[in-house]
Amino acid sequence: IISALRNAREDGVMEALFPELYRLADTEQDPRYHAEGDALEHTIRAVAEASEIARRDELDEMATWILCLSALIHDLGKADVSLKLDDGSIISHGHDKAGQEAGAKLLGRITGQTRIVEHALALARVHMRPLMLAQADKVTDGAIRRLAQAVKPSSIEMLCLLTEAATRGSIRGDGSQPEYAYGFLRQW
Repeated sequence: IISALRNAREDGVMEALFPELYRLADTEQDPRYHAEGDALEHTIRAVAEASEIARRDELDEMATWILCLSALIHDLGKADVSLKLDDGSIISHGHDKAGQEAGAKLLGRITGQTRIVEHALALARVHMRPLMLAQADKVTDGAIRRLAQAVKPSSIEMLCLLTEAATRGSIRGDGSQPEYAYGFLRQW
């Protein structure tokens, strides 16, 4: 998967067929959290991790498609909302929601299966919430119930898998790969 996506990036196929995805090639990320490079490189790595997780957990074909496609679209909004601050840090607040329209267009061309598209969009839309919950001082049962509602028609378990794929697709500036966001949610 990684080599196919990288080759599509290099030979112009991605730009021609999937411009929503290709836009991430010019989208810088904060190297403290994404030392792997631009948002497209992170996305390629996240999709590869999603594929590996699907094999590890023996997901069925439908769940594998949902997981891999949600990894493919999870950061599309970064192309629209990323900002470089005066101190050199890069923020992408709201990218999870900002990428919904581009995600729907991209997935509409990749698959005509409405159920897969709905699940992948829901997962991408809330993929930052596990991190926010893991960093919160206090998490209530109500917060978890609201998350379960927000991720419908998908599930918290699939959200954990996407969060794991996105986390494993990142390389921190210090070389670490924290597991606390998806580990936290699984323990709840």
